[in-house]
Amino acid sequence: MKKHILLVCMLSGIIAFILSILKMDEINKNLLDLQVEGNQDIIEISKWIGISLAVIGEVFKPMVEVLFFSLIIFLSLIVFGTKDSYKSIFKRGILSYYFILLGNLIVIILYLFNVPNAEYTITIPFLWNINIFVIVSFSVWCYSYVKNQENRNYKLYIPFVILFLFSLAISAFSSIIPQ
Repeated sequence: MKKHILLVCMLSGIIAFILSILKMDEINKNLLDLQVEGNQDIIEISKWIGISLAVIGEVFKPMVEVLFFSLIIFLSLIVFGTKDSYKSIFKRGILSYYFILLGNLIVIILYLFNVPNAEYTITIPFLWNINIFVIVSFSVWCYSYVKNQENRNYKLYIPFVILFLFSLAISAFSSIIPQ
């Protein structure tokens, strides 16, 4: 289990670093307005500090997300009267996170083929641009949990529906915020 956590976190960081390098032209174009004589070095240092912080954040992101979503599922299962260990829910969440990483790898490949706005090619526009691989990950997480249960009633699906609706709310909220 620990090796999957480390692998997912490291892969997430590596993918974030590769995406930052691939988007370097876009980053430099956005910083071009700030470049005035004398502050070139400060802008370059700030750019690399920002990229480093983003990569460090992406290293911890999978673990924090899965911990939080596992807590939502665990508490929902308690409310609906089903008991399961938090550890088994978390373990299935980490394993299903590989699908999100697969989606990020596809974005890298699309960037290598110079596809403009590659992140948006794997989203569903009418669902506030939610990533298709997030839906696949939640579905695999739900399936891996429900398939091992003896009593497969609707109460087992409700926490995953709540999680999906929560994810849609986050996606809708982030699409409202101007970029």
